[in-house]
Amino acid sequence: MERITAISYSSSANLGPGFDTLALCHDFGYDRVTVTVTGNGKSGVRIISNDTPTSPGLNSAGRAAQEFLRNFRISDSVSIEIEKGIPLSSGLGGSGSSSAATVTALDQLYGMNLTKDEKIMLSGYGESGSIEGRHYDNVAASILGGLVIVGSNGRIRSKRIEISPEFKFIIALPHVQIVPSKTEKMRSIIPNAITREKHIMNTSSFAFLLTGFQSGDGELIRLGMNDFIFEPERGRILGYYDAVRAAAIKSGAIGACISGAGPSLLFVCTQEYVEKVMIGIKEKFHSLGISCSVKEVKQGPGVRIEL
Repeated sequence: MERITAISYSSSANLGPGFDTLALCHDFGYDRVTVTVTGNGKSGVRIISNDTPTSPGLNSAGRAAQEFLRNFRISDSVSIEIEKGIPLSSGLGGSGSSSAATVTALDQLYGMNLTKDEKIMLSGYGESGSIEGRHYDNVAASILGGLVIVGSNGRIRSKRIEISPEFKFIIALPHVQIVPSKTEKMRSIIPNAITREKHIMNTSSFAFLLTGFQSGDGELIRLGMNDFIFEPERGRILGYYDAVRAAAIKSGAIGACISGAGPSLLFVCTQEYVEKVMIGIKEKFHSLGISCSVKEVKQGPGVRIEL
């Protein structure tokens, strides 16, 4: 019997205009996944978890493991034990984290020596069984660590982008009722067509955002962390978003965005404003009658094997 444990960190996808292409890995929390090849002569995937579905087809780690075994024509019995450290349905990349850890552990167990892009591709199966619902931003961030850009035009290509140490990050996790099938709901409200004007506005936002992160120019991030296509629709469902965003920026935040499909929010600021912004966020949520957890986070490392 062979066993390997992998640890993978939380992430925030999109960062405003980077829908399905940009994500930040951070240390809000992490998942620990232990993969065991039982060698009992049977093939299949077994999930052991107190917090997530135990049916492999309904579990992101299970789907990723099934695709890994199918892709490499491996007929083994594999057990996956998941310890969740990332809050469920929080918009903090929990499903992607479990998938990334599972694929990394399987790669180590079977000695496949997969590239990072190959790991991202296989981990993406955990996000959805269908190509239409598959997205690679969270898994890419969990695998590479830090700020990551990823594309999937027939072939996965990813790149970690170094961020100026000038910028600090804050996560706010409101304690609100989660919309059933949240990710699917948030993706279903995305407009099927956009105007040329909005396309141009989002493209410039994306360029400003990346340039600002790399150069340390906060004004560029202030211009760039604005989405004109997806967040306006999602913000209507997260009724607190506009008010909390405005309060954070008034308190000194450079930018704010919905983390993935929410309900969590991500804020960017400089060190001198961290405490003031955190207080502003808490006070605004309190005024809205919503309790929340607010935490300063650092860039998270890529997925790693626990020794």
